[in-house]
Amino acid sequence: MTDITGGAPVIQVLPGPDAVADSAEPVIQKAPADKQKMLRMLAKNGPFSDKVAVVSGEFQGAFWDRGNSGNDSVAATATFTTQDGARWRAVIDRVAPQDEGPMDPYWGGVGTDVTYHGSSGLGLPLVPTVRAAVTYYGMSSLYRND
Repeated sequence: MTDITGGAPVIQVLPGPDAVADSAEPVIQKAPADKQKMLRMLAKNGPFSDKVAVVSGEFQGAFWDRGNSGNDSVAATATFTTQDGARWRAVIDRVAPQDEGPMDPYWGGVGTDVTYHGSSGLGLPLVPTVRAAVTYYGMSSLYRND
C-alpha cells in the first residue's frame, strides 16, 4: 500500500491548443489510425495547453498496487478551488482493471514508480513525460460547490 498526503499550490491546466503538439507528431504517427485522429483533435483544442492557473488544493489517498491482476484498489479524495472560484471535491473510489479509453496503460488500475506520457511510448504524447510515485486509472465522483 502507498499512502500519499499533500497540500500545496495546485496547477490547473486550462484548455486550448497543445503546447507540445509538434514534437508529439512522431509518436502520434506510430499510434493506430483511430487514436491518431483523437490525438490530433486534442492537440488543436484539448485539455493539454500551456496555459495554467495556480490554485489551491489538498489530496489524501491510499493506493494498493497488486500488479496486473485486476485487484488493485484506491481510496482517495482531492479538494481544490479552480480559477473561477468553484470549489471541487473528487472522491476517487474505484479503479478500471482494464483499458477503457485513450489513457492507457492502466497497470491493472494502480501503477507505482512509473514513467509515462511524452516520448515514453506509454500514455499520451501530448502530455510532458511524467515520473510518478503512484498513478491510477479509474473513476471518481466529482462534486462542485458541494
